[in-house]
Amino acid sequence: MKRLLLLAALLLGAYGSAGAPASASASPYVGTWRARLSSAQMINQGLDPRLAGPFRLVLRRNDTYTSFNSLDGASQGRFAVSGRRIVFFDDAACKAGGLDKKAS
Repeated sequence: MKRLLLLAALLLGAYGSAGAPASASASPYVGTWRARLSSAQMINQGLDPRLAGPFRLVLRRNDTYTSFNSLDGASQGRFAVSGRRIVFFDDAACKAGGLDKKAS
């Protein structure tokens, strides 16, 4: 999940960050976001440099998303928007990897 959140933050830049879920309009964020992430970016964030390469995040009006990167492939989940915050949750890959527990 940490990877997904970092990659989403890199894609959305100043427009989105992780936070507590709340309902609001997702319309400013709906669409396809793309980035090419470098090995240096991954290493700087303490992540696997094999994540370097193309990344795609598709946000839909029904508050679902699909993300794709060359290392992990595709995954999907849900998101919520509160002002300039986006919270990603219920990610299929995170659940499969045992990372679906909330931080305490």
